[in-house]
Amino acid sequence: AAAGAGTGALSKCGRCEEERYCSRACQMAAWKGWHKLECSRLRVLREYGVGKSNADIADADSSAKTQALLLGRALRAASADAAARERLCALRPAPNGPEERMKAGAMTKVSPADVARVQARMTAYKIATAAKLVPEGEQAAGLPKPYDCLLAFDSNNFGVLVGALASQEVVAAAVYPEGAMLNSSCSPNCFLSYEPPENGGAGKVGRVQVFRALRDIGEGEELTHCYVDAEAARGTRRAELSSDYGFDCECERCVAEANGAAAAADESDETETAGAGLVNSADDDALRQARASLDKAAAEEDPAEELALLRSALPALERAGGSDALRAGDAAATAALAAGELAFAASQYSQNAARRSALHPEGHPRPAADLYAAAAAAAAAGDVDAAAALAAEALPVLRRALGERAHTTKG
Repeated sequence: AAAGAGTGALSKCGRCEEERYCSRACQMAAWKGWHKLECSRLRVLREYGVGKSNADIADADSSAKTQALLLGRALRAASADAAARERLCALRPAPNGPEERMKAGAMTKVSPADVARVQARMTAYKIATAAKLVPEGEQAAGLPKPYDCLLAFDSNNFGVLVGALASQEVVAAAVYPEGAMLNSSCSPNCFLSYEPPENGGAGKVGRVQVFRALRDIGEGEELTHCYVDAEAARGTRRAELSSDYGFDCECERCVAEANGAAAAADESDETETAGAGLVNSADDDALRQARASLDKAAAEEDPAEELALLRSALPALERAGGSDALRAGDAAATAALAAGELAFAASQYSQNAARRSALHPEGHPRPAADLYAAAAAAAAAGDVDAAAALAAEALPVLRRALGERAHTTKG
């Protein structure tokens, strides 16, 4: 893995001042594993102005640095181990990637984000070769070419996630060839997590990639996980999958949602023809006001005022559905906790679980995490029976999807 930005108190390497670590033990392990070789060479990053420009360029340069480090580590590991070499060679880039579209002259299909990805990739290649992070000569025999690796990384790598399910963030980039073999589904049968080794101790960033079945999977059935945010709208999910992974998603959920949207459109046409489908301007005004309240609540520092705004917005957002209703529900539960309205917080977490259950397959831990939060809020409010019932419903799902070692399943 190659570390990304992350959060929390991180200490810098005193030599190169580039790498950051969550603990002294982590720093020592990194020095022995890879950083001893990289440390003196990371000054090459400064020659390419990494992070020295405006925000957009700094983001691209940070991506290039991460890719360069990961490329070097993957190729060095593959040069020393035949099995790792075979796995790395098996990775393939996504079809119809931005480079392919550029070569074909299809510039109308190349977005600014595509151009930024290509530029970051080229910079990563320059850094990795100039800093001699990649094997050379005999050491490189049998390895894929560095730039070919970067192309394959673009659609096969993983962002290592840490934190509670409600607030996960990417802290590192990593290549897991076996994990990359799983295809995507917006209604997956597996859940992906990252865990420390058995002897890694609590609180460490997970380096072991784990897929757990969300339900019983039949012999011959394909294993899948969701490459993108499953709570995003169908169009958003499919656009991201097409741009980043080179395919148009036709999973069971996407097809069902497309059919449902088509049926709703046909029904709307029929009612409008009959004169019963006139636009309700009052509903439109209510939705606009609700979204304005939602945005205002996000900037409100007083929890009670924030909660009042969210309560006023929720009915219209709930009727409209979509991501705004989820966003408001999450914010309302958090604000209610901060305002000391524990019973309302428990109610909102339960409603959030119901909203998410419509978006995730049975057995997915995200709705269960909301139920577990509802249990905690109910317990704090003194409703022990409700807390016990909610926890009893949530814990089996969390334990199956996240494992017994997950912090959300303890207690």
